[in-house]
Amino acid sequence: FYIAGRRVSPAMGKRKSSAKPAPKKARPKLATSFDCPFCGHEKTCDVKIDKDRSYGTIKCNTCGAEYAMNTHKLTQPVDIYAEWIDSCDAVNNAADGDVDQGAEPRGRDLPGDDEDDGYDLEQPSAPDRDWQQEGDEDEDDGELV
Repeated sequence: FYIAGRRVSPAMGKRKSSAKPAPKKARPKLATSFDCPFCGHEKTCDVKIDKDRSYGTIKCNTCGAEYAMNTHKLTQPVDIYAEWIDSCDAVNNAADGDVDQGAEPRGRDLPGDDEDDGYDLEQPSAPDRDWQQEGDEDEDDGELV
């Protein structure tokens, strides 16, 4: 309705209430201190990333073990630690002579398959005749058994 030429809501001057937006969930912080693979102390390896130079280092404050690698803009401290652990495992496996050559190829080598790519030509096996019952049509003769 109108009062003095203006439209007035029946709420008599109250403002409309608007729903408040839900608070944003805080993302969990990624760790920057890790356990040392050499001395075994917990939370002694600190990671530092220099984004300007695309270079990251991790160093143990107890034993002094250190690792450095090139980074990119998406690299996180956990990535540097994981790369360090992977390189330690690679060095340990190479020293033990247990170099992983990959999975063994499955299947059997058949004549005509000269490539050693892990994929072998598989010949389908002949169908079993044991499952056929009386009254089934035999595929060879076209007659009933």
